Amino acid sequence: MEHGVARRIVSSVTACICLALYAGGCASPGAGNLREDESALQGRWEQQAMEGVGEKGQRVVKEVKGDTETVTTYDQGGKVIHAQTAKFRLRREGPVRVYTFYNRRVTAGPEQGRFRDSERSYLYKLRGDELHEVWGLLEGQEGREVAIIRWKRAG
Repeated sequence: MEHGVARRIVSSVTACICLALYAGGCASPGAGNLREDESALQGRWEQQAMEGVGEKGQRVVKEVKGDTETVTTYDQGGKVIHAQTAKFRLRREGPVRVYTFYNRRVTAGPEQGRFRDSERSYLYKLRGDELHEVWGLLEGQEGREVAIIRWKRAG
């Protein structure tokens, strides 16, 4: 398949999925405010189990404070097996919201102390006590599997 045709197909599929994800979530392309999102993201989030994702029995918690997130993975016994801290920023691409994290430092687990300054981004949707991450749709992620990760605010 010609590269240009493949790119148009990926763009079309991306647009369809984005429209489906955001239908009803935004009154208009300008609705919502990134500062409001930053405020609403503050606190603890727990990843919801999804079939075929992660190890059985693992628990993943994301804590957001200011412009920093810490993501910690626990094994079945509650022991920390991986943790990392990163800075993040939010932006909009039309009606779509993009979450970018960078300056990641592994703080627990086999790679403890490892630093990565590369950026990683995903689409996100925040509604009340639910946060959805959508990976694999942005430019440069064409080879990645599309994944939707759901988080619930931790009580």
